[in-house]
Amino acid sequence: MTILGNRIEEARLNQGISQAQLARMLGVTKETVSKWESGDKEPTPEHLRDLGTVLKVSSDHLLGIERQQVISVQGLKDEDVCLLQSVVLYMRNKNTAPPPGIDIYSSKC
Repeated sequence: MTILGNRIEEARLNQGISQAQLARMLGVTKETVSKWESGDKEPTPEHLRDLGTVLKVSSDHLLGIERQQVISVQGLKDEDVCLLQSVVLYMRNKNTAPPPGIDIYSSKC
């Protein structure tokens, strides 16, 4: 199975929908849904969009694309950028101690 296939199956099961029901909703055969889930076939971009809608997940989630957000640091001083980096590291590791040499309360990198 592929990431896409696993995620289609997982989202389908989370919605309590059978392969046959999903196939009817999308206008494809049950065999097509089965092939998507096994990784033998990939959905078209249109079917991928419709899968996201029906299964109440994003197409990015189905494809295994992690959500990333870009923050512009244009116009900030180097020490402010450093502080932001420290805060991000701290937030990623909330349940662990900050990495050695990182003081989240100072702007020293």
